Amino acid sequence: MSADWRSTIEVAIKVVGLFAAIFGVYKYFDDIAEARRLAARQAALAYVATYNGPELKSRSQTLFEFWIRNSDAMVFMQTNGMSDADYRSFLLTAFEHDDHPEQLLDAVYALSTFYDQVELCRSARVCDTTVVQAHFCKNAGEFSRKYQPIFAQLAVLSAVPDFGGGTRTLGQSC
Repeated sequence: MSADWRSTIEVAIKVVGLFAAIFGVYKYFDDIAEARRLAARQAALAYVATYNGPELKSRSQTLFEFWIRNSDAMVFMQTNGMSDADYRSFLLTAFEHDDHPEQLLDAVYALSTFYDQVELCRSARVCDTTVVQAHFCKNAGEFSRKYQPIFAQLAVLSAVPDFGGGTRTLGQSC
């Protein structure tokens, strides 16, 4: 009887040890997955912080001031209707004849590059998709539509045929 008792205890210890090992393996992989989720969230939040930082805010302010300077033309075009060609012509002409066209192009370039980086982070699954979509998706789509004529010009100037492609993709991901 003592041999049966010992073998029963040995089997019980082995079963408990096996469950402990299985739990340890599960916990190890769960911790790795959680660390990846946290790293992805932190990467996305780093982009949120950059977007709200002084450099991109300054670039956004430059573009905002451009629209204020040209608000009368936009009101006229919206009231009377405008085709895509009219809008393209207006935007390119307004950028060209602005007091600081290089600042406008720099602002569009910087914001588009930023959105391209966010899209790369999202598509490579380095950044948390939920955070990226909540903070950038809508703005990237609006930015892409609003400045598409400038993207075409910058594509030629920068020799990047798909300039703003990441921005468009991010904007369409909503």
